[in-house]
Amino acid sequence: MQEMRMYHGTNHCPIRTDQDACIAVGWAGHCTLTIDRETQAGGMGLGFNGGELL
Repeated sequence: MQEMRMYHGTNHCPIRTDQDACIAVGWAGHCTLTIDRETQAGGMGLGFNGGELL
């Protein structure tokens, strides 16, 4: 599992990836975010993809 930290202004949002799956989970306070690829791109279709997050 790998952890990456993202900062936007004063907010802190750590993101962790799972090696057995192509998903990542980010959290800030009591809110969470699941990041995944679309099923057509080899993902599981869970959560948001990169285009939706932009």
